[in-house]
Amino acid sequence: MKTRKNHILSLLIVGVLAAIGTSAADTYAVIIPVKTKALLAHPALPNSILLKGTGNVEVLGATVNLGNFYMNAPKAKALIDWSPTSLSSSGWFKAYGSGRAKFKNPSTGAIEFVSFRMISKGRTDSVGRAMGRFVDIYASVPGAGLKGKYRH
Repeated sequence: MKTRKNHILSLLIVGVLAAIGTSAADTYAVIIPVKTKALLAHPALPNSILLKGTGNVEVLGATVNLGNFYMNAPKAKALIDWSPTSLSSSGWFKAYGSGRAKFKNPSTGAIEFVSFRMISKGRTDSVGRAMGRFVDIYASVPGAGLKGKYRH
């Protein structure tokens, strides 16, 4: 009787350890550094401002997290915070986020702030490549806009 219980118990332990090992091996995080470029438009600006920066795309199993994109130019800067999203089997994803831009108004010299709601469509191979585009879907100032792209 004890032998049978020990045998069943050892099988359960082996099964649990195998399940833990399998799930740990399947879900590993890959962090892909990306370079970003964006154009900031505003009614107070005579021309759009080109912002450049960096970000990290984290791929964990079937989840993609674009994290934060930091971009700047001599007289402007922007930050976009992305929400995690799911990754399709072909590697495509669609992410939503919110952003904030700050720039110096050339005519008045005052600091202006603009808030954005963003959407991004992109693709990754979950190993070392990620690329996509983003655009604003709402801006706190009518006529303002932020659109750009990112690439590994």
